[in-house]
Amino acid sequence: MKTIFKSLVMIAAAALTLSACNQEKAEPTSTSNEPITLKFNIRNADDANVSKALLGTESGKNFLNWENGDKIGAYLTGTSNNNNRPGTVVVSGDTYTLNVTAGNTLTAAKIYSYYPYSSGAGTDKTTAAVSIPELQYMTADGFDADAMPMAGTPVDVDLEIAQANTDTPCGEINFSNLGSIIKFRVYSSVATSETLTSVKFITSGNVGGKFEIDLTGVDASDEATLALTATSETVNTITTSYSSHPAIGTGADNAIDVYMVVAPGTYSGTQVVVTTNLHTYTLTASGEKTFTRSHVKPMKVDIQNGTQGDLPMDESWEETTLASLTSEDIFVIVGSDTKTGYAGSYAMTNDNGTSSAPGASAVTISDNKITSDVASNMKWNISGNATDGYTFYPNGSTTTWLYCTNTNNGVRVGDNTNKAFTIKDNYLHNTATSRFIGVYQGSDWRCYTSINTNIQNESFSFYKRVLSTPDTRDVAPISWSANSGTAEMTDGGTDYVLPSLVNTESLTVSYSSSVPTVASIDASTGVVEALKEGTTTISATYTGTSSTPYKTNTVSYTLEVTDSRTSSTHYYVKVTSEPSDWSGTYLIVYTDGNIAFDGSKTQDSGSTFTVTISEGKIESTADVDAKAFTIGSMTGGYYLKSASNKYLSGTSGSNKTNYGDSETLNTISFNSGDVLITSNTSVLRYNSGSTLFRYYKSSGYTSQKAIQLYKLN
Repeated sequence: MKTIFKSLVMIAAAALTLSACNQEKAEPTSTSNEPITLKFNIRNADDANVSKALLGTESGKNFLNWENGDKIGAYLTGTSNNNNRPGTVVVSGDTYTLNVTAGNTLTAAKIYSYYPYSSGAGTDKTTAAVSIPELQYMTADGFDADAMPMAGTPVDVDLEIAQANTDTPCGEINFSNLGSIIKFRVYSSVATSETLTSVKFITSGNVGGKFEIDLTGVDASDEATLALTATSETVNTITTSYSSHPAIGTGADNAIDVYMVVAPGTYSGTQVVVTTNLHTYTLTASGEKTFTRSHVKPMKVDIQNGTQGDLPMDESWEETTLASLTSEDIFVIVGSDTKTGYAGSYAMTNDNGTSSAPGASAVTISDNKITSDVASNMKWNISGNATDGYTFYPNGSTTTWLYCTNTNNGVRVGDNTNKAFTIKDNYLHNTATSRFIGVYQGSDWRCYTSINTNIQNESFSFYKRVLSTPDTRDVAPISWSANSGTAEMTDGGTDYVLPSLVNTESLTVSYSSSVPTVASIDASTGVVEALKEGTTTISATYTGTSSTPYKTNTVSYTLEVTDSRTSSTHYYVKVTSEPSDWSGTYLIVYTDGNIAFDGSKTQDSGSTFTVTISEGKIESTADVDAKAFTIGSMTGGYYLKSASNKYLSGTSGSNKTNYGDSETLNTISFNSGDVLITSNTSVLRYNSGSTLFRYYKSSGYTSQKAIQLYKLN
């Protein structure tokens, strides 16, 4: 997230210029032994200051200075890879440079560009995807700059300058705003103590989400070429959240300015919903509203003219006991079945009446809560007590209830008098018919005179609706300075162009990489290590609790790792000291025997292969790589994943290795050249007698040997 209003400049034009030299002739082919970097000076043609224009014209234009690491998306023709790629803005003193890396060969190149860069823009520059975020942000310092998409005029690249690979710029790009801007002026005509949380804009048209644009036809002087095309992922609602919660002023002169980027167009049926710390206010606009590209449209919003509503309550469904339920409660009756073919948790529905049995509707249970949607036909009320029995009513009804008849398929909802239930042998039991209720084959609920095979091995629980006041705290104010980064592995080392974490309040965060085999990251320091070519998502997470000033927030960027090393030989290098983060790709080795653990297998037996170790290194080959393991971070330690996509773990008190389908916890430590991988108190070791790697309940067996790790460089 970036903020605006660093300077307010009075101008009328709407184009942003990245300036350099013009083209007047066709250029010859250029080739290089290394990737060619195209450089562009960046300046605004209408402003002496070096800046990018993100909000359009009202009485002037709001500008934001370019920042180091800003990403511009680019498609290049005339190179081996003409797909969407990031171009990086580099700031050095008063010099602002855009760098775009091409392939080793460049012929008659042309660049098509947009801002901000997104890895999801697609490979086709004629239908490049750009987005207007459904959720935008304001802070006390300004507005979320990346909410405004921009497109650049296509430009021919000067190949002679490009081939020289100097600091001389080789093209000029004019950028145009693609969105329109609403400036809500929020105030109260009557004095109030409320503070502003957010402003939501609802309309009949496609105002936000994902759009497409043909970058090959962009012309700053032709509005038709700047039009956005709606996709199936466009939306009719946008919200701007104001994280500093300013006090709402009295009168229009004391209004709070709230900005929002929307798609240009004419819309009807528009509503503005203002949320404060105490209420919501819904205002309906009369007539049609037109929003022009790259222009600001002010809208006065007096909350006293809106329809006041209560803040929506947060709803959760939490497990409770039958004895704890009262007549005021709304709850869900859930049966959990373990039988093969029908395993799962099922809510009892209440809308089939007397014609058929209540349905069994699948629900998801996690941490003693229902985490899936709870439909209205799953909700029940209750009366009675443990002595006389309980009666279950469809929510809101007192004239029909759950009952049983003396048949197996006799559970119904109606006014039959067999309506009293108790808990017997951990099952719902109808006292009048002496029948047990259970889930039948995951389809409906039935009743039997005994707990027979149809309903055996089931358990029952009740989940009560719990309402709580919404958490109005802001998410933690952390963000990356750009949406993407690059790491180029070269013979001389790795060149990193990475966004920085904006963390103005110095909050404690943890870091992670979605594909640690491509690039690992130190969970504490955020130091990135590129490992092999590919793409991964780098994330920073602040974990909030009920006592912290902010809610949990995770922010991410896309890291693209390229490998331009001339040497084709890579190695697994022996780990000789404890790293701060074990994430990466490894061979698990018993060094003295030149024996490695074969990660392509799914059992201990026969899962070894011979390796050649020279100067603490094992050469990386296709055969060796296919047998490697991935270590990745998880809460409390690390997971160990084999090349066969199985997660390895041990069992307390047993000599065995579990090969599972989900992440399981291991802890890893280093001791005098050996590595200790522990899971459930069992330790991964090499058995020289049986020639296999396995988790053992004791590390004292003489035939077991300590293991070593070799990490792919």
